[in-house]
Amino acid sequence: MSDLVPLLERLDERFGERGQPYCTQLERVPEAQGVLLEMIAEFLRAQPQKVRRACVPVAVADRLRAECGIRRIDAYPAYPPTIDQVDLDPADLAVHLRALLPGGEPAGPATPSGGRR
Repeated sequence: MSDLVPLLERLDERFGERGQPYCTQLERVPEAQGVLLEMIAEFLRAQPQKVRRACVPVAVADRLRAECGIRRIDAYPAYPPTIDQVDLDPADLAVHLRALLPGGEPAGPATPSGGRR
């Protein structure tokens, strides 16, 4: 979380107002959210090892396993069936994060197991 504080401070500087650091203009909230997502993606492309946990829908996990070799993990209690979500192995994900995030580089060549580098 401490890695996110500087990003949030930059967001406050850009979208805050005098005496109020947060975005208070509702029409600008979607823009601020988009900028925050871009900043987080940029941070994770530069430091993929910082990912501690990643949760995705089951279909996405299945696709990432087939295309990239990213495995699921059972390190946390299972989600109830009504929540279509599973945890991914952060170490597997970190290898592919630059390619998976918006603005990232293309995936590398396939590995012998069928995943990508």
